Parts: sequence; structure tokens; C-alpha cells
Amino acid sequence: MKNKIYILLLISGAAITLALTLLSEGVPNLIPIIFSFPFDQIAGALRALSGAGNIGNGFAIMLTAALGLVPAVLALIYPWGKGKQFIPERVALALFGVLLPFGIYAFANIDHFVNPVFLSVSGKLGEDFRPIAKATVGVFLWSVALLHPFFLLVRFLRTGTKEQLYGYLSPMVAVTGLAFDIGLFLSLGKLINTLKDSEMTGPDVLAFFTRSLPNLLAMLFDLLIVIKVLGLISAIREEDREGICLLGDRVCKLCMLALAVSVSAVALDNGIQFALMRQLSDVNMHFDLPLGGLLFAAAVLLVTEILVENRKLKDDNDLFI
Repeated sequence: MKNKIYILLLISGAAITLALTLLSEGVPNLIPIIFSFPFDQIAGALRALSGAGNIGNGFAIMLTAALGLVPAVLALIYPWGKGKQFIPERVALALFGVLLPFGIYAFANIDHFVNPVFLSVSGKLGEDFRPIAKATVGVFLWSVALLHPFFLLVRFLRTGTKEQLYGYLSPMVAVTGLAFDIGLFLSLGKLINTLKDSEMTGPDVLAFFTRSLPNLLAMLFDLLIVIKVLGLISAIREEDREGICLLGDRVCKLCMLALAVSVSAVALDNGIQFALMRQLSDVNMHFDLPLGGLLFAAAVLLVTEILVENRKLKDDNDLFI
């Protein structure tokens, strides 16, 4: 049941990612808007309030300061515990509390943070750069905001029991799969947009597609590996000996297939370019392996092989007792 829910989540994430990527062509500022949310909206509301006179301006300043005080006060009292192991989490909260008001101010007065050269250019260039500048500020604030949950996760992993660690492992693997899912369909959407807007001929389209194929296949196989690994983790938590060996072997076979197919896709790409060299407008022979996907598959293969061999050895030892 949980596996079906997760697959539905992956399908939903894929549909949303693909739709947003394809729509970004018609709505150029869509991606910057997503990165700026909700800080840009908060800044817009506070700027409107500050324009309502001196009283409104005073309230806007107090609310901006209050936004930063909330994480800063939490860092001081930190209700989750005291001690050295909590220091990174408290520092991350305090840092976010200090930077948040400045970030809100930057959103409300973005022209002060944009290169004057761009603003001095009349027409489209000066207008289009502001959403990008806001997205830059938004990404900065989100990266600082994520420091606290990251340090929290590190503490949980360092202090957790065996059962707790298995409990943390499933969500972490699931989030990794969701990241592969989003990355796969983001790359696919970009590929579709590029092919749709280009004036490439048939051979050039084929060469461009096969050039993108190794990365797409690597992410697809990594996503399939994650789904299999989630089943393996469930078998480990339930101490299903047969399930561990059976699912472990399936994961290993899938990892080996992923490695073989991903490397073969690079050879196929170069082979197609060689075969179509006379018709191509641009020849780009390369040996760029999708290292991220290959390393993930190789790491899972290694860990699973060790796990399965240890389980088989333990079962053999139990027969002699």
C-alpha cells in the first residue's frame, strides 16, 4: 500500500515538473516566481502597508523585525534541548532570523541590489532582470532556512538506535527518489522545449536526443533502484530472510543493468554521430559519463551485495546451531 502511494507521489511530481518546465516557455518568470515564494509575496504586502502613511510604515518595520525575531528567539530558548549537540541547529536558526529581515528588505527594494547597468537599459532587458534577481535572493534565503533541518537530521542519524535509523532510512531514500524523479522530468521538459524551438534537421534532432540519452537513462534507472530499495528496507525491518535475499538479488541485477545501459548509451551516442557525420551540422564526440547516476547505482550495488552475503552467511551459521 505504501509503495503504491509513493508511486502515485512520483507520478504527481513528474506531471507537475514536466508541466512547469513546458509552461515556463510561455511564462518566462514562472521559475523565478517559484524560487521567490513566499518571500516576495510577504515583501509585497509589507511594501503596500508601508505606503499607507507613517503608521503603516511603522507597522511594516515592526512586522519585518518580528519575522526575524521568531527564529532568533527559538534559537535562544530552543525547546528541543540544550547541550553541545544542539549548537549547530541553534546557530542555523539564529542565522536565518538575522538574514530574513534583510532578505525581505531586498525583495521590497530589489532595484538597490541589481546592477545599475541592467536597470539603465531601457526595454525588455531592464524588466526581465528583476525576477532573476528576486529568485537569487529567494534561493539564498531558502538555502539558509534548510540549514536547521539538515543539522537536525545529522543529529538524529548520530544519536538514533538501530530501529530509529531504519525508520529514518526509508524517508531519506524516498526523498532521493523524488529528487531523481524531478531531475528526470525537468531534463525531459528542457529537451522537449529545445527540440520544439530549434530549427534542427532530422539527423541533428536524432544526435541531440542521443546526446541527452545517457543522463535520462541514468536518472530513470536510479529512480527504479530507489523503488526496489524501499521494498528491501521494508523486508529488513520485518526481518524477512527470504525477502531480503530475493529483493537484494533483484536490486543488484537492476544496478548492474543500470551501469551497463548508461555506459552503452554513451557509446550509442558517439556511434550515431559517427554514422551521421556527413549530415550533421555540429559534431560533438565526447565520453561524458553520467557520473552521479553511475556512482549511485554502484554504491547501492556494493552495499546490497554486502547485505545479501551477510544475510546468507548468518543463515548458514544458524543451520549449524
